[in-house]
Amino acid sequence: MLGRGWSRMVHPEDAEQLRKVWEHSLATGTPHENEFRVMSAQGVYKYVEARAIPVLGPDGKVREWVGTLTDVTARREADLRMQEDNRRKDEFLAMLAHELRNPLAPISSALEVIRSTKGDKAHLDPMCEIMTRQIHHMSRLLDDLLDVSRITRGVVGLNKQTADLTALTQRCVQSARLSMERKSIVLVTDFSAAPLPVLVDATRIEQVITNLINNAVKFTPAEGQIYISTSTDEEFGVLVVRDTGRGIAKTFLPHVFDLFSQADGSLARSEGGLGIGLTLVRTLVLMHGGHVEALSDGEGLGSEFIVLLPLSFQIPVESSPKATPLSSGRHRILIIEDNVDSAETLSRMLTLMGHEAFVAHDGVQGIEKFKEVHPDVVLLDIGLPKMNGYEVAERLRAEKIKAGGADRLRGRYRP
Repeated sequence: MLGRGWSRMVHPEDAEQLRKVWEHSLATGTPHENEFRVMSAQGVYKYVEARAIPVLGPDGKVREWVGTLTDVTARREADLRMQEDNRRKDEFLAMLAHELRNPLAPISSALEVIRSTKGDKAHLDPMCEIMTRQIHHMSRLLDDLLDVSRITRGVVGLNKQTADLTALTQRCVQSARLSMERKSIVLVTDFSAAPLPVLVDATRIEQVITNLINNAVKFTPAEGQIYISTSTDEEFGVLVVRDTGRGIAKTFLPHVFDLFSQADGSLARSEGGLGIGLTLVRTLVLMHGGHVEALSDGEGLGSEFIVLLPLSFQIPVESSPKATPLSSGRHRILIIEDNVDSAETLSRMLTLMGHEAFVAHDGVQGIEKFKEVHPDVVLLDIGLPKMNGYEVAERLRAEKIKAGGADRLRGRYRP
């Protein structure tokens, strides 16, 4: 290390810059600070922060140098990760604005058509279908955003019960059939003949399965093929979703589950999405004690996603019990909703369906209206001014008990 021997340990890309700094200090006798990469005893380059101070002799010349090398690799890598996260965040925000704006144009156009046709059913039905499709798309985007927010804040709880993985998958496949038929995609299934009991929150695992199937449909060209199977692997129930679609580049494959990551971040891409669906998939699977893996031989060669969920030895229960329907006929329905447009459109829709609708725009007003009209059904928002929806629900239950009708008031909460 004596003399310039230490320079052999400096990373070649940093050597020239370090040489200039060091020669300037030698010529001027001034201290210096610098950051560069140096070979460690383990044979790998580490980032170090170097500080050197000259010690002068009686003649005023530099007699020796005293300094330190501080390993700052962890800090440097954290800075790089932060820069990468910020870059992804900026790309994501740009994409979010683009994606949420996209459905508004067809909805706006469809509304203009509806206004101009004045009830012409031949024109109204297609326009209503466009609005329904675009609103459904926006709802999916917002649901994903809300789920990511809840998961990153650690506020997602799981309501686990034993369910049949095959039955859950079949239900999700059935929901996606129309999308496959539109693209003439060939569906091949290989479901386990025996039940595959897994201890899961059925709603969340259906979200995982639906996400994977929708991705396969989205990235598979017309007349392509999607293969879906369920099986058992000792302690795990195994779900496989494989397609003949766009595939995943080798360089992107390790990052496919990262938040906000997209193989094509350009606004020109046609498939849409926010780059958070697979993050939700991985997080939810891990929350269930499972594992998910992505495989692909490269771009244009299709993709395969494998999900493993721990098997349960309990008897599967009905994962989505059917709600007891109200009796048919006309009902008195109270809407407690502070969004005036939402309350108004919902009220009009219920009226068109033959019901009698009443509206209140805050919790206090809702309780008073409840006492006044004695509704059969209450559609209650949670985020209300003056009094939140949970508090209102407690008050409504108390009012129902006073009236001797507690058995008829049952809450159904959607997380």
